[in-house]
Amino acid sequence: MNRLRESFTTVAATVIEGWNELRAQRTRVLMSLIGVGLAVAAITGAVAAGSIAEQSIREGEERGSGRAASLSVNAFDDNGPTDPVLLAERLEPLVERFGIDYHSRRVYGEPLALESPSGLLRTESAAVDPAWGAMRRIPVEHGRWFTERDERMLAPAVLVDEIAWENLGSPALGEHPTVRIQGERSATAEIVGVVASQNSSREWSAGTVYLLVDDYLELAPPLDPMISSVETSLWVPEAEAEALADAIRAELRAQYPVTISVQVERNDPAAWGGGAATGLLWLQLGLVGVASIVLLLAALSLVNITMVTVRHRVREIGIRRAFGATGRRVFVGVVMESVVGTAFAGVIGVAIAVLALQNPWVRELIGDGIVEPPPFPIGAAVVGLLVAVGVGAVAGVLPALVAVRVRVIEAIRF
Repeated sequence: MNRLRESFTTVAATVIEGWNELRAQRTRVLMSLIGVGLAVAAITGAVAAGSIAEQSIREGEERGSGRAASLSVNAFDDNGPTDPVLLAERLEPLVERFGIDYHSRRVYGEPLALESPSGLLRTESAAVDPAWGAMRRIPVEHGRWFTERDERMLAPAVLVDEIAWENLGSPALGEHPTVRIQGERSATAEIVGVVASQNSSREWSAGTVYLLVDDYLELAPPLDPMISSVETSLWVPEAEAEALADAIRAELRAQYPVTISVQVERNDPAAWGGGAATGLLWLQLGLVGVASIVLLLAALSLVNITMVTVRHRVREIGIRRAFGATGRRVFVGVVMESVVGTAFAGVIGVAIAVLALQNPWVRELIGDGIVEPPPFPIGAAVVGLLVAVGVGAVAGVLPALVAVRVRVIEAIRF
């Protein structure tokens, strides 16, 4: 216990001594520490920005193909997909038995006509089940996503994308706006939410309207296998994906004639080797490389300034040696002066990176469309601080060796 206390006291005294010497020599080392701080900010920012951009790319991939692990379930005969309603009925008990919480259909059908102040809008249709929003990270800009309660409502609930919302006059959702849908059977639907548009062309698109599958099947013409399709997706734990796919495939094949082909396959990006980090790796390496060059130049400047400082402190070092300071104590003291300085610069650099990346404009630029914004990566801050401390330690070694070789008699005469 006493040895531990003695060690802690020694380390604390060394750090305090290094801080005091840094304050005494602050004019000489300030410019070098500014370079270290900026380089650490650049390295920390590059690592953190890469994590945020990776999240944005991953969410974009998952909107198109599903989150890990997503299983796509289909049944085909010689003429194409079989009855989707029958497939859903046969899949429902399997979903309950295997404890799958998220499952949804997605109907790719014909466009729907909405009555708007400027006339009929022929919008694209997206018929889904309530779980689809969580499974595909659909970003809701205003209002809410579908709930199971909407499935029991007499009047259908719909969501529209931003393009369709603007074409409808941007009605306030708090006033429970409605829209008339013209189809095989006309109906008045309540707009409950507005989602981000997946179509960047406002000139050629009237927007998209999201409905629940059962409501769409009642409003739209019967599904034509030539122009319509139904996608049934399950979101399952990634570790159990292969086993669940085999089990569901076997169960469904037992319920269909031999002429029907049943497919249960993974279709999320992780299944086919897609990775958001791949495209960002070289960009991150480039940014870190440039920052490392700046850091190297700052370290060389710090070494030079520390060497000059040591030469001006030869008499002081000699007196300390005469009063019993060991070579190890002098070595550690000089190194700690450099380490404390770069650590302080590293803290400032990390703070600059955090403030920059927490800026809403920067967040929107890097992570456009993120539904679940990640916090500032702690790993990036740790990397920045470790780099700063490491540079300080390396930069202080050579001046410390020079300080240790100072002879007491010659130093006192200096």
